[in-house]
Amino acid sequence: MIIGQRRPLKNIASPYCVAVGWAIVKCRTDKKISQERLAYKSNVNRTHVTNIERGRRSVGIEVMRQIVVVGLEMEMGAFYGIADEIYTRLKNTLLKDCGTVEMHRDSSSLIS
Repeated sequence: MIIGQRRPLKNIASPYCVAVGWAIVKCRTDKKISQERLAYKSNVNRTHVTNIERGRRSVGIEVMRQIVVVGLEMEMGAFYGIADEIYTRLKNTLLKDCGTVEMHRDSSSLIS
């Protein structure tokens, strides 16, 4: 790899997984919970939480329940409502233009 060249993204899950990850970030930051604290409360490895938030991993229902219900103290339905709204925004903006989703500074307005 050439110095200064950006590495290709690996392990990107589906666009909906990206939306779920962004929804976790939104709910976590709204509640002023650090990623480390969320991982601890949820009994999920912090690295795994990081990969889920970045859309690099899809997540099973049990881990999702641990993160949402136990860690974020939310109902699953309310959480997935937020994730669906973010997915709709992604689909209508980023996916239309390039066909892929990558989290970067310019897309932070999608989760606010």
